[in-house]
Parts: sequence; C-alpha cells; structure tokens
Amino acid sequence: MNENQFRMKYSNYRAEDFASDVSFLNYHHNSNEEDVFFWKKWIALNPKKREEVNAAIILIQSLSYTKQPLKFEHNLRELENYINSTSLNQVTTQIEKQTTKKIFSLSGWVKIAAMTVFAISLLFSIYKFIQPNNTKQLIAYTEFYSEAGQTNTLVLSDGSKITIHGNSKLKYPKTFSGDERRVELEGEAFFEVVKDKKHPFIISTGKLETRVLGTSFNVRAYPSDQTVKVALVTGKVKVTNIKNNESMHLVPSQMAVFSKSTQRLAKQSFNNEVETGWRNGVLLFTNASFAELKAKIEAQYGITLINESAKQKWTYTGRIAEQNMKEAMQNICFVKGLSYEIKGDTVIVK
Repeated sequence: MNENQFRMKYSNYRAEDFASDVSFLNYHHNSNEEDVFFWKKWIALNPKKREEVNAAIILIQSLSYTKQPLKFEHNLRELENYINSTSLNQVTTQIEKQTTKKIFSLSGWVKIAAMTVFAISLLFSIYKFIQPNNTKQLIAYTEFYSEAGQTNTLVLSDGSKITIHGNSKLKYPKTFSGDERRVELEGEAFFEVVKDKKHPFIISTGKLETRVLGTSFNVRAYPSDQTVKVALVTGKVKVTNIKNNESMHLVPSQMAVFSKSTQRLAKQSFNNEVETGWRNGVLLFTNASFAELKAKIEAQYGITLINESAKQKWTYTGRIAEQNMKEAMQNICFVKGLSYEIKGDTVIVK
C-alpha cells in the first residue's frame, strides 16, 4: 500500500479506529520514530480529523487507566475461587477421613473455617485499600496540539497560564485533583504557574521532570532536539532525571540542560531573549546549527525547511524579530550566501 492509499485509509478513520491502530498507538506512546513522524505530518495535513484524533487519545488514556483496576479484580476473583476450591477439597478430605476412620476432628474444621474467613477478609481489605487509589487514577486528560506556525495560550483549572509554541503538544487534566498538578509536554512552552505549596506543579518531558510550586519558566523538549532545556525566569524549580534520580535546583537566569546522548544534566546561565523571545515573535540565534535553525523556523512559521545546498554543516548568528517567513528566509540566505525556493509549505535552501 503506497502513501496515498494510506492517507485515504486514515481519512475514513473514526476515533475507535485510531485507538486500535498499531502505528497510531506507537505515535501516542512515542515508541516508534517513523510512526511519530508520519502521524505528526498526517495530523498537520488533515486538520478536519483533529477532533477524532483527540477523541482517540482520550479513549486510549481511558483504557490505560481502567486496565489496572480490572486486572486486580480479575486476580481477586481467581484467588477467591482458589481459596473456595481448596477449602472444599479440604472439607471433602475431612469427610472421607471421618467415614473411613469414624473419627471427627473438630479442631480441623475450625482451622479450615478460620483460614477461609481470614483469607476472604484479607482479600476484601486489600480490595478496599487499593480501589480508592485506582479511582484517583481515573483522571480525564485533554490533549492540546499547537499547530506549526501558531502560538496558543491555555489557562488551566488552577489558573496557571501556559503559552505553547508551534508544533507542540500538551496533555493536562480538565480539573486537577489529588496531591499534585501534573502535565506532559512534547515541544516548547512557557509556564506561569499559580503558587500552591500543597500541590506542586510537575511537567513531565519524557525522561526529565520539572517540579515547581509557583514560578515562570520555559521548557523546550522537541523530539528532534538533542537536548531538553528548562530555563527559569522567576521563582525556583527542581529538575530531575528520572532514569538515575539526578536532580538540581534552579534560581532565576539559570537553565538546566539535559543531554539525550549522555543522559546527564548540566546547569548554565542563559539569554532570556534566546530562550523565551519566541513568545513575542523574536528568534535569536548564536552559532546555531542548521538543525537548531530548522526546528525554530518550522515551529515559528509552520513550514518544512530543507537544506539542499552544498553547505551541509553551517552555523547561523542573527536576530529575526516580527518578520514574515519570506523576510526571515531572505535574511538567513543573505548572511550565508544562499538562495531558497518555496514549494507549497516547504522551503528549500539551495
């Protein structure tokens, strides 16, 4: 089946079809790079299916949350059946012994009854203990995708404000509950978190976790980037590497940089306009590689940038402020002595 046939196939999908499609599940769980790339592009090219896609994601999450409680109940029933079966066999054995030897052991019956009552009581206690925890997990999550070339602002149920850059995805609960306020980010966003000491705000970005009480900061975690960055503007945050529990605290003007290749965290200072200028339409580059330039330009203008020039490895230093895409590309190509060609939503550097 060629790519066009694939596109036609998926154009007829409903939410339940997406939720049962292996490649879509790989995209949702970020477990296959090819599937992630395909579905991001497909969703961008099929905005009319966004509602079905969002419904599918909610369906997948609902199934994930209910799976564990159902599994526990199943195991509970199996254990109860085993106990009942075992008790019955033991009773039968006692009766046979009584018939054969004509000896009735009251103590044996009492032990069996006591063991059965104890086991069932224990099962019931475990069930009542675990069940509330499972109920807490049944949180309705919403997924918001900020299209490439767009910047969107969300206000969460606690009043926290999040500005989401282009080509970024945020998962958040409709209403926060429990002991923490947890969201998941793929891409880039600026957070202005309402202070609440009893309910820390946690941003999960794959292998990195950022915990705050109330502050403002920028998180950049695009899958294509080689690093994940957390740049603190105000307040205080704790950044933790989930894999080895390595963590560090940041104060304003400090940035945590997580290397995907070394799996290590590093702390450094940062230029506020470089890391957060995108909110005001400003892109500032200092010896930026083409990969970094490409990621920021694509997110800002909603295009696909391809380098077909003889210069495959080059850096760019410059400032793009409130310019349209053509003006930005003219400036970049002028500095590098290159040209560009526009084909639909693709820009080719030559």
